[in-house]
Amino acid sequence: RHRGLMIDTGRRYIPCATIKKIIDGLAMIKLNVLHWHISDSQSFPSESLLFPGLATQGAYHPSAVYSLDAMRDIVQYARQRGVRVVPEWDLPGHGRWRGVPGLPVGCPGTKAGLFGQVLDPTANATYTFLAAFLKEMGEIFTDPYLFLGGDEVGPGCFSQQPAMADWMKAHQMNGSQLENHFWRMFGEKVAPSLPNKSFVIWEADAL
Repeated sequence: RHRGLMIDTGRRYIPCATIKKIIDGLAMIKLNVLHWHISDSQSFPSESLLFPGLATQGAYHPSAVYSLDAMRDIVQYARQRGVRVVPEWDLPGHGRWRGVPGLPVGCPGTKAGLFGQVLDPTANATYTFLAAFLKEMGEIFTDPYLFLGGDEVGPGCFSQQPAMADWMKAHQMNGSQLENHFWRMFGEKVAPSLPNKSFVIWEADAL
C-alpha cells in the first residue's frame, strides 16, 4: 500500500518542473507515495499567507520558494497519476523558524547548527503558531497523513536557554522529558485543529 520515494527540498531546492518529472517516474514504476520533506534547518521554501516571513526570510532565494498555487498544482498533478503527496515539516527541531513575530525559538540545536533551530516547548505561542500554520498547509496537502519529523533534538539543547532551563527546573524535567512534553502539548493544543489528519514521526531519540 505504501511504495514511496522521499525528496528533500529543505536542503536543495528542486524546481516544480523537476518534481513533476519525478512524479511521472513514480507512476511509471508503480510507486504511489511522494514523501515531500519540504523544509529543514538549511531553508524554509514553502509559502504561507498567514506567516509570509517563513519563506521570505527562510528560503535560499526569492526564486526558491514554492507558492501555495505551485504546491496545490503538484498535489493535483500527482493525484492524476495515482501518487499521494505526504508533506513533512520537521518539529520541533530541524527548523529555520524565521520571520514569525512572537514565535520563541528554544535553542540552536546541536552539531554546529546542523539540526537547526528548535521550537520552544514551554511557550503557548509555539502551539498557537503550529495549529494555524499546519491547518493552512493541511488545506493544500489533502492526504490524510502529515509527517512531522520529530528526530535529532539533543537532550542538552534546551538547557542552553536560561528561561527554558529555569522552566525545566521548576517542572522537574530534563531535556528528554521536555521533548516528550512538546508532543503531549501538540496532541492537546494542535491536533484538534487538524481533525482529518493522522501524524507520522521518525522513530528516534527518547520519544
